[in-house]
Parts: sequence; structure tokens; C-alpha cells
Amino acid sequence: MGGFSKWLLAVFGAIIIGFVIELLFGESRLNKFFRYISATVTLLIVVSPLSDFGGFKNYDFFSNGYEFSTDENYMDFMLNKRIELLENHCGTAIQNAGIMGAKVDITAKYNLNYDVEIELVEINLSNSVINGNNIHINKNEVAIDAVYNYLKIEKNRITVNGQTKIND
Repeated sequence: MGGFSKWLLAVFGAIIIGFVIELLFGESRLNKFFRYISATVTLLIVVSPLSDFGGFKNYDFFSNGYEFSTDENYMDFMLNKRIELLENHCGTAIQNAGIMGAKVDITAKYNLNYDVEIELVEINLSNSVINGNNIHINKNEVAIDAVYNYLKIEKNRITVNGQTKIND
């Protein structure tokens, strides 16, 4: 069977299938949906020979010859948003521990699985105040413990005002 005969048979087959679906579903709500699908398939079958004229015969419409990859700018944007969220949550954890006004800066990167890998947490307590209920506390220790309990990272990655906790 030639190419024209196959095409003509496919067009008639699509029309007949559309007609049978029309008879089966009648006036139901699904009729519009199936009518739309059958019309789309019929249209695609009718215009399919046009692909031979434009040099599209061996054209891959799905990948366009490109490899799929992630957009690095988007990944950097998302990393910054995640870091910002972690910084806010660490600040809230320090505030819940009794220190108001602490500023937290996190240095992080993505690992191979695109999980955030925290390299360093810097806590600035220079503009912070202690809650009235916790007058006799070591601000540095409380801040480090609050961030440690929230992030579950090694304490040597947490610095307060530029000083790293050495012992633990």
C-alpha cells in the first residue's frame, strides 16, 4: 500500500472513530471532550504529509537536538531563597532561646544531589539584647546551641562574632 493510500485510510479511520464516539456518548458531558480529541487527531493526521515537504521527516520534535539540563541562574536563585529561609528560621530559634536582634548569615552550596550543604554559619550578636528572663546567660553559647539544634550541623561550622567554638 502506498503512502497516499495509508494517509487516506488513516483520515477515514479517524473520521469513523470520531463518528462512533459521537454515537456512543450522545449528549453527555464527555462528548465535548472526545469531540475535541478526535478533531485534533484528525487534524494531525490530515496535515502529517506536510512534514515531508519542509525537510522535517527526520526531525525530532521533542528534544530539538538539545540535551536537557538545569538552569544555573535558577538554581542559584533557589539556593539563595533557601539560605534566606534558613537564616530567618535560625534567627527565630535564637530569639526563642532568649536573645533578640541576632543576625544570622549562612554560607552554603548545592551538593551533587542539589541538596543544600551548609559550609559556615555566622551569627552576629553585636546589636542583640538578652530577654529579661535570661539575665545570666552566655549569649554566644545560647546562640550556638540554638542554631546547632535547628540545623543539626557540626558546632565548628558555627561562629559568633567571628569566633569559632573550639571545644565540644
